[in-house]
Amino acid sequence: DDAGHEAGDRVLASFAALLAALCRAEDLPARLGGDEFSVMLPGIELNGALGLAERMLGAVRSCAELAKRGVTVSVGIATWEPDDLPNDLLRRADEKLYAAKRSGGDSIAARD
Repeated sequence: DDAGHEAGDRVLASFAALLAALCRAEDLPARLGGDEFSVMLPGIELNGALGLAERMLGAVRSCAELAKRGVTVSVGIATWEPDDLPNDLLRRADEKLYAAKRSGGDSIAARD
């Protein structure tokens, strides 16, 4: 925010490109709004999602464009449960995201 909209746009574009490079063809990365993104990972269990999250944190930490802006990533992971509606999954992922942020950020929250 302090560097202006153009710098913010560059950070978002850099992160989106990094995220797209980490995802499989069948994954669905999307920007939810602001600086929040979501990735649907069909056919992936919790351990696979944790692996992607770890690779994402490592990639952000090693990306010069993001590092110079002090960008960190907080990840909240939720798995699909029987009888879930899409909003249930997003709500649980959002709860985990904020748990990761409360823990100091630059982290992953997935398990209760």
